[in-house]
Amino acid sequence: MDKKQFNIGRNEKFAADKKNFFVKTAIIPLLEGYSSRKEWEETSWQKILESGEILPLLITSHERHDLVIRAAVME
Repeated sequence: MDKKQFNIGRNEKFAADKKNFFVKTAIIPLLEGYSSRKEWEETSWQKILESGEILPLLITSHERHDLVIRAAVME
């Protein structure tokens, strides 16, 4: 297998793994199932927190830093 074929195969595998990950972690419910956006947002936030996998994908390193500092100050 030459280098070009290897990279194509590796990229396809990465894309497939990424797609499978997002399919498994598609935890945000549809908005249409809720009577208000506030109710939907609260439910969605709880699901994000409970998943444990999706939050690190959604926040930047700066946001993560700010959260850690806030938590440290609370203690």
